Amino acid sequence: MDLKIIVEQLTVLFFLMAIGFLINKLGILNKEYNKCISKLLLTIGIPGLLISSVANGNPFENNYDIFNVLYVCTIIHIFVIILALVVTKLFRFGNTASVYRFMYVFPNAGFIGFPVINAIFGPEALIYATVFQLPSNILCYTYGIYLMSGMGFNKNEALKSILNPCIVAALIACSLCILDIHLPSLIIESGSYLGSITTPLGMVIIGSSLASCEIDVRKIDVRLYINILIKMFLLPILCYLFLSLICNDAILIAVLTITFGLPAATNTVVFANLYNKDIELASEGVFITTVMCLFSIPIICSLLLI
Repeated sequence: MDLKIIVEQLTVLFFLMAIGFLINKLGILNKEYNKCISKLLLTIGIPGLLISSVANGNPFENNYDIFNVLYVCTIIHIFVIILALVVTKLFRFGNTASVYRFMYVFPNAGFIGFPVINAIFGPEALIYATVFQLPSNILCYTYGIYLMSGMGFNKNEALKSILNPCIVAALIACSLCILDIHLPSLIIESGSYLGSITTPLGMVIIGSSLASCEIDVRKIDVRLYINILIKMFLLPILCYLFLSLICNDAILIAVLTITFGLPAATNTVVFANLYNKDIELASEGVFITTVMCLFSIPIICSLLLI
């Protein structure tokens, strides 16, 4: 990784976010448009990006290396779940502990994660981000629901939520890797064109969504700021140290380290609303972590280069 190139790529992404913020304030985009474009990206944009990332077959030396990647991605989730439990116990959050834990465990690995990983490492590294989505989504709609609801989860509803277009595309991409299948040029180009809308539109929608938030940062609980600093800076460092003990794939370690330094998933707000948790806290957490990533990601990348 070249830090100068990374900063340049991230600057482009953040410039796109600024454009989204501006055109929302000008009235060109609003919450309804944001919702429609988000659905477009989740349905065809990100799936196209995932499948086109493995268009030339298996990028690994061994066809079954992908299972090792899946293993590491699963283990790091368990590690973060334990860390989140410890941190929230120390702060004694009470009823809001579940919202904090959700923010720690589930980063925005889709809308922000894919463009950032693509910009920093190139499309070849997207297979790591793709595999990451499998345990992340399964945990989100099982453990995540358990966290927010305080009860068990409906298996049918969880399965329906897990089998979304992004996960189906991730499963297809993983299958293409395992079987080392080279797709026809027609499918490759189609997927590439569809995937190419993900980065610009995704970042524009993030900026527009930030513009739609009505949050008074002066009234936010100081403990939220402290935990955001822990999530955005300390958590990635701890993940890096842990991953260095169980994995020798430098790119996988870097991708997962940066991924857990990403903003809290937007599902934090969705689930808080659905299960009557602190919606204001969830919204504040997603908003501030999204803004904070403008500074945290370059710092994490510079630390990875040391």
